[in-house]
Amino acid sequence: MKNKTSFCIRNIFIALITSFIVLNLFCMFYYNVPVHLDCEDGSTDYIWEKNKRYIQMNEGIGYGRTNNEGYMETDDYHGEKADVLIMGSSHLQGLSIPQERNMSSLLQDLLKENVYSLAMAGHNLKVCVSNLNEALEKYRPDVVVLETNNIAFTHREIKTVLNDEVPQTAAENEGIIGLLQRSPFLRLAYSQYQNFITEERESRTDKDYADESRINELLQLIRQICETHDCKTVILYHPTLSLNDDGSLQVNTDERTGIWSRLCKENGITYLDMSEKYIEEYEKNRILPYGFINTKIGNGHLNVEGHRMMAEELYRILKEEH
Repeated sequence: MKNKTSFCIRNIFIALITSFIVLNLFCMFYYNVPVHLDCEDGSTDYIWEKNKRYIQMNEGIGYGRTNNEGYMETDDYHGEKADVLIMGSSHLQGLSIPQERNMSSLLQDLLKENVYSLAMAGHNLKVCVSNLNEALEKYRPDVVVLETNNIAFTHREIKTVLNDEVPQTAAENEGIIGLLQRSPFLRLAYSQYQNFITEERESRTDKDYADESRINELLQLIRQICETHDCKTVILYHPTLSLNDDGSLQVNTDERTGIWSRLCKENGITYLDMSEKYIEEYEKNRILPYGFINTKIGNGHLNVEGHRMMAEELYRILKEEH
């Protein structure tokens, strides 16, 4: 009886190990991305492993190679000056699309200038501003583009930026967590888990949101940092959207966009709101900037059309104003 029990336990253990190996082999061709590492120069909170191939197919179909600095850039960096520097979140990182079709690659083809992207998951506007001085010091761009899909900040959020107290996003590449990240299956399982849970947000009222004077303080900080490095600034705002039952498009432009546009102009910052471009593309061509055939159309990260729209609008405004 004892031998039979030991035999069953051994077989269960072997089956679990075999299944885990098979699942990882499968995920190597379905969702296999590099591990995050700390960014030593402070241009971003973290980077990817350098010179690593990646593929992911759980949202869109994305593939490519990280460059020699650990960014999802088609070109390596060797100390040259960037004409245009892109700073932003996972939307511009472009993990869900082929690398050569991301916004920075398309913009570089249009401008015929050196466009370099530091876009990284989790790097919202607050994080980008906290890293702005270090990034400009290293890459010396003529223009920096700060991407955001949110302009509704609270007083406390802006205060953390002004006081240089924005929490740094940890790479979590050490210990047991770092070891588990080496498993494509566990990385995919965690990614799927993140897609299903609802992020907890603190309850906010109108009085919690930053007023014009507080927003202006944030923009003044951005202006001062960029003036120190003789760099022009573009804030790229792209709202979410939804489709109504009758098929019409609803672009969820934040009501504060007018305030941001006016205050940016007063601070010598170019403000680009993608709302009109989204409406134009949908009304003329029935094209949406978000969503994929294997997810929900109109939701999630930017698709190839969304990256194209941004590249075209940035090209237009850079030619007009810079």
